[in-house]
Amino acid sequence: MSPPESLIDAIRHHPGLYLGSKSLTAFYHFLNGYKIACSSHRIEEDLLGLEIPHDFHDWVAYRTRFRESTSGWCNMIVATSRSEEEAFDRFFELLKEHSTRVPRLVAEILHPETTAIRIELDDKDNRIPPLPRRVRIVTYTDDPGFFALHDCEEWPDRFYPFLRWMVGLSGGEWVIHDEEAFREMQQASEEWERELNELMM
Repeated sequence: MSPPESLIDAIRHHPGLYLGSKSLTAFYHFLNGYKIACSSHRIEEDLLGLEIPHDFHDWVAYRTRFRESTSGWCNMIVATSRSEEEAFDRFFELLKEHSTRVPRLVAEILHPETTAIRIELDDKDNRIPPLPRRVRIVTYTDDPGFFALHDCEEWPDRFYPFLRWMVGLSGGEWVIHDEEAFREMQQASEEWERELNELMM
């Protein structure tokens, strides 16, 4: 006897039954409804296995070649697909990729520094949290951009399209592990800066 399907697998294989149609936008609204129900009933545990990884927005931005993830995974996938049906399938492909991805270490920043003393959060003046001792610069595919992975929870891991977009940290000792990949990152960052300067002239 085969094991029962998880709910997310059931939705993937039978979208019409749960969503009415094979639509990523419908699935997104289904997930939001589930979250609202859990919040209303103070259910913290994801009992049905529908939790999307917190960094999935960044992963989708990376794979769909968006420069930032603010529009959200659903909008980015729909914008780069020819239909809602294609976007639905692409979501599950990207989710599987995310769960099996293997990082390629391009560089490390050892003992980074920061010039900031305080930051503002929610209109309050807050001290900068303790700095990470190491930041790993990694890629997963040949898509442009990279992920900065910090060795402390106070500094969340983030996707960046260009080296110059890294915020909050500077200095430190750079150790380059993949010269070619790092050179490509530098070139992409310089090209973006040139484009920006031309637009401002």
